[in-house]
Amino acid sequence: PATYGLLTGQVTSYTTLATSFNTLWNLAIEPATRTPVAIENKNVAKNLLVKASVQLAKIISATATVSNAQLLALRLNERLIPQPRPVPPTAPIVEVVSVSGRLVNIRLHGAPPDSTRGKPFGASGAHLFSFVGDEAPTDPRQYHFEGMATRTIAQLIFPNTVSSGATVWLSAYWVSSRGQVGLGSVPVSFTLQGGAIPAAA
Repeated sequence: PATYGLLTGQVTSYTTLATSFNTLWNLAIEPATRTPVAIENKNVAKNLLVKASVQLAKIISATATVSNAQLLALRLNERLIPQPRPVPPTAPIVEVVSVSGRLVNIRLHGAPPDSTRGKPFGASGAHLFSFVGDEAPTDPRQYHFEGMATRTIAQLIFPNTVSSGATVWLSAYWVSSRGQVGLGSVPVSFTLQGGAIPAAA
C-alpha cells in the first residue's frame, strides 16, 4: 500500500467493499436469488465501491512517488504537469492607428509566424515605451515606460510638456504571465499634433 501512498487500513476497507459488491452482484444476477431486495443491495454496494474507488484514485494520483506507468497499470489517467507558457520568441509589431491631438491609438500584433489580431501564445500583455526626439535612441534606457497594455488596442496621452510637432518613437515587448519579457520591437515614429490638453481632460 505504501508504494501507492495508501495505508494498510484503506486497502483492507476497500477490499471488504469489493468483496461485498462481488457477493451481492452474484446474488442479483442469479435467477434463483434475483429479487428486488438483492438488486437494491447490489446497487448500494456498488455506490459505496465507486465512492471508495474515486477516493483511492485521488490519493494515488496525488502521490508524487507514483509514476505515470504505475497509474496506467491501475487504469488511471497519467499525471499531467502543467508547463508555463514561454514568452513569444518574436517581437511585437507596433502600428500607429491614429493621432488626434495628443491622443494616440496604437495596435499591437505578433510578427510572422505568430501574426494574429490577438496576442500571440504565451503573451499576457505588452510593455509600451516612448522616446521624443528626431532619431530613435540606440540605448533602450533612454525610452520612457508608458505602461502595460493587456489588449492589442491601446491608447497613449502625451502631456503638455511634449511640444506639438515633436517626433515620438514607440516600441514594445511582449510579457508572459510570469513576468518574462521578450524582444523589443522595431521603433515606429509619428508626429505629435495639437496644443495643450485642457484642464477638464
